[in-house]
Amino acid sequence: MGIGEVFESCGLFAECSCNVCPLDPASVLHGGPRVALDGEERCRSRRSAREAVAVAAGYPPTWARLPREVNRDKRRAAWLALPEEERARREGVLRARLAKLNPDSGGSVAGDRAPEGQDTGDHP
Repeated sequence: MGIGEVFESCGLFAECSCNVCPLDPASVLHGGPRVALDGEERCRSRRSAREAVAVAAGYPPTWARLPREVNRDKRRAAWLALPEEERARREGVLRARLAKLNPDSGGSVAGDRAPEGQDTGDHP
């Protein structure tokens, strides 16, 4: 597969205007000279689709990740590497801060409570 064929095999290639394509070996993301123009720096392709194209082209799936995805993966790995007690302590600190900011929340974070209007069945 040639250099141009990698990003041309992306499902969104026909309508894409991203100059810093994570599937383009000449992109600045991969040490190439191509940089983004104003308004043309956002890749709209899904991560899983980009990774599949990269693997089909002989690259590792990580090659097609955006910088924000790489950073998120690193943060997630660092969080999961913490001992469970430390994660619980940090979550407690976060809940206390949230309770101060929004006394009505009771310190809950996203995913803690059922959506408004949905019965959880835990009340008389």
